[in-house]
Amino acid sequence: MCGADFDVVLTTYGTPGDRMLRWMDRYQTGGCGPVIANVERDALMWLVPPGTVYAWEHPHALCFGGPFTVLLPPAGARTAPGPHWRKPQRLGHVVDADCLHHALGRFRPDLPHPVMRLAGTPLLPGTPPMPLLPS
Repeated sequence: MCGADFDVVLTTYGTPGDRMLRWMDRYQTGGCGPVIANVERDALMWLVPPGTVYAWEHPHALCFGGPFTVLLPPAGARTAPGPHWRKPQRLGHVVDADCLHHALGRFRPDLPHPVMRLAGTPLLPGTPPMPLLPS
């Protein structure tokens, strides 16, 4: 549940997002943590440690915690259409927020517009909570 099990950093998809994923796989210990992609909404949702929202500030990404809920894609959803795991969830492994912050500065994706990027994505206020899916 967003804010309890993880917070979410929202970035745009596209070439900078792909480059950040590859960079994170190389530089984050254990490889990049879980990332949800929604190609139709040009969005990547990086699952970061809970509480990240309180210290997050970056011109190329938005961060959300509770009371938002992330409706996680099914464990086997690995391709579009719709939200899918670009990097699957692994028990106890999240995206390193400091490493992601550095990657954002390096690759500088466009800042997602908060209303346009949330419309139709699985990140919706007031939705019922969904537990983390086992890997």
